[in-house]
Amino acid sequence: MKTRKPKIVHAGSAGNRIAGSRAESVATEPALCPAEHSREFASRQRMKRKITGFHADEEGHWVAELECGHHQHVRHNPPWINRPWVITAEGRAHALGAELNCKKCEEGAMPEVPPS
Repeated sequence: MKTRKPKIVHAGSAGNRIAGSRAESVATEPALCPAEHSREFASRQRMKRKITGFHADEEGHWVAELECGHHQHVRHNPPWINRPWVITAEGRAHALGAELNCKKCEEGAMPEVPPS
């Protein structure tokens, strides 16, 4: 008599179960379908916040102050990051009101303490 291996049945990202076995574990949360994943991704992409001001950190790097209360470094570090406008006061003044994607809003973080 030939022994057959148990068939693995995927039950989403939360766990697996072995079909036909007593050692079954039920998934606690279902996996996202592609449409749900796309909606979740799209909602994160909409976290655009306007720049309301700038300040320099303790190392002299420029930090944008966003309307949501979060701060985000805005560096000019070519060829990886190309933001020549951050170097001059005129460039930063022109960037006021521009939108940046706020990753801290996406994560649900509380607003930061304003710099002193």
